[in-house]
Amino acid sequence: MIKAGIEKILELAKVERFRVGEREYITANGSTSPIRPPIQKSFQVGSLVAISDYLVLNPDALNLAAVVVHVASPVQVSLMSPALNPWLDRHSYLEAKSTPRAFPFGRPMDVESFIVSLQTFFVPTETTKALQKLVSSLSDQSAVEYTDDGIGQQVTAKTGIARLGTVDVPNPVRLAPYRTFHEVEQPVSAFVFRISKGGNQGPLCVLHEADGGNWEQEAVEAIRGWLAEKLPAGTVILA
Repeated sequence: MIKAGIEKILELAKVERFRVGEREYITANGSTSPIRPPIQKSFQVGSLVAISDYLVLNPDALNLAAVVVHVASPVQVSLMSPALNPWLDRHSYLEAKSTPRAFPFGRPMDVESFIVSLQTFFVPTETTKALQKLVSSLSDQSAVEYTDDGIGQQVTAKTGIARLGTVDVPNPVRLAPYRTFHEVEQPVSAFVFRISKGGNQGPLCVLHEADGGNWEQEAVEAIRGWLAEKLPAGTVILA
């Protein structure tokens, strides 16, 4: 039994390398694994400009006709190698990731927090200014009235220095949150804006996304357009 055990240990400890076509494998401890060549670690950057600069300067003398720029999402773009080695692996030379702060859609906020968030998370437009003005004019004792279909809404707001009046709440509102790389124009989307009573907190405001995620494709196309203008001619861009 001791001899058999020793032979089994020696058998498991044996390391073998072999090829199947152009691909090489190693067997050790009873399992087989492919042997792949090492790949370079990708650079992590935070802008589209970094990708443009890298390809224009081309410090690593890449074959620009063979690389692929992949717009994976509104917040991620990768510069990919061609298919390499017998395994046809691709690796990333450069990873650009945008990390915009996300507005808390769907969460009710008090008036002051909502006004600050409008100025922080959205591109300034006439719509954001109008929304800020409306929210700022809300009475602490606002009475919210819903129409029968639940879509239209009216609130009591200050319409003068000391005068209260009933005003319509605009819906939907079209806003451009910061959601993608700063080099491209931020996509404009439709949002449902609602106001409700918040007890001692006063009125509460909430924004709901209402475009079904279409902004993501718009952002990807905007990124692709920006890259097409800035990258060397002939660079392959996939989106």
